[in-house]
Amino acid sequence: MRRSSDNVSPQPYAPELLAIVRLVARISAIYWHQDCFPKAFDHARLHWLDALIQFIADYSFERQGAIAAYPRSARAALQQAGNGLAEPMAPFEREAWRLFGDLVKKADVGLNPKLQPLNWELPGKTAATVFVGTLAEWEFNLLLWARALLANGRAEQATARLLEIRGVSWKLAAFYLRDVAKHFNLDEQRCGPAWCFQPGDRWVQRIAAVWGRMLGRPVTKDDYDGSVQLFVELATAAGVRGGDVNAGAWVLSQLLDRDQRQVESSVSSLDRLEARLRETLRWNLACVGVIEPLLANRGNDGPAGPLHPAPLG
Repeated sequence: MRRSSDNVSPQPYAPELLAIVRLVARISAIYWHQDCFPKAFDHARLHWLDALIQFIADYSFERQGAIAAYPRSARAALQQAGNGLAEPMAPFEREAWRLFGDLVKKADVGLNPKLQPLNWELPGKTAATVFVGTLAEWEFNLLLWARALLANGRAEQATARLLEIRGVSWKLAAFYLRDVAKHFNLDEQRCGPAWCFQPGDRWVQRIAAVWGRMLGRPVTKDDYDGSVQLFVELATAAGVRGGDVNAGAWVLSQLLDRDQRQVESSVSSLDRLEARLRETLRWNLACVGVIEPLLANRGNDGPAGPLHPAPLG
């Protein structure tokens, strides 16, 4: 898979499109402000086992849409296998994999060993339990390791290392690094290539296809690299964080009940996007505290420019 370059030639973008991008970035606050987001990271900082559980359960499984038995079984297996261990030493990886398999079997769900991040037995890829054993410099803590690499501009190296873990894809690695960078308030532009923080899920690809048409640059809905590249370009042009645009795209899909037609229609018109967001206030009270200020502050959006472009002329 080719990776997109961050060195792109600047081009003029319509003010309305940039305003749409800014608003999509701003609604990412709904994702970042969830209680579970900062709490999970604050907890994972404290111990290598908690960081490993977060990565496996929350990212390898839950954020990948895995069935509920997987993250639940992974948490229980890792907690039991790692209980009392100061570091991930043998037979921790064997015990975690055995316990996970037993729990999944009891839940009566299937298991593909080739894709399981806890599987240490197969050659070719590394089990996550073995991987963390190589992180002694960071107290075997996957989160602290990721933060250190990003803070030193080594996001591409962090991505390559995460891809060594069984079941970890480009998208999953970018998902994790995007959230790590956000939690620690790291500047993505200084951490490494911008694509390292752009998980190109189906909603990113669908929205990129709409924006590509608006620019006269067709991007197909299954073009991972093209979608990521367009998000990077537009975030830079709009003066917003690329990870925020990415997370905002997912939030928007959830707010609009994963209705593909509504999402694609909304991101092509600022008026429609604002109207749809206002409509969500009627039924999604949890979002009121985030969305209402965004829409009320249409003309004062700081250095990134106004939320709604000023009339021409």
